[in-house]
Amino acid sequence: LNFAIRKRFAVTFFLIYLADYVSKFLVLKYLGPNPKDILGGILKLNLTFNNGGAFSFGASNGRAFSIFALSFLAVLFYIVKKIDENGWSLTLGALGGGVLGNLSDRIFRAPGGLNGGVVDWIQIPHWPIFNFADIAVTVSLLIVAIFLSKKRPLNSQKVAK
Repeated sequence: LNFAIRKRFAVTFFLIYLADYVSKFLVLKYLGPNPKDILGGILKLNLTFNNGGAFSFGASNGRAFSIFALSFLAVLFYIVKKIDENGWSLTLGALGGGVLGNLSDRIFRAPGGLNGGVVDWIQIPHWPIFNFADIAVTVSLLIVAIFLSKKRPLNSQKVAK
């Protein structure tokens, strides 16, 4: 299959993971426990640790989210071998990078054992606190839904047959 397509997946995956990692590193180093108002209260920087899933759902089931994320990444790397389409490659790269960003928190942050707290720090009104990985996952899943609704194939060669 097309090496350039796989390379785009890998670069996107890495850049999303790196952006999430660096942002969390900086937030942990410089933000502190007190929220900072940005843009007149429309945006706050507010450091929290989330042991659950999205919207803090299932806070006592962090290990289950970790196992799901590990399984998802295994399936994703299997699927990537079949991708021969730019849009899918970039979208799934961003999705994978976001999943790995939050999974690495669950692995390496206290209390550990696949149950660590995910670093969340972006707060907007009437919405749970989130991070760059959450943005990547959410936007990627929306794009996946659009691709699926339009029956966009993972592999352009399947269309040509």
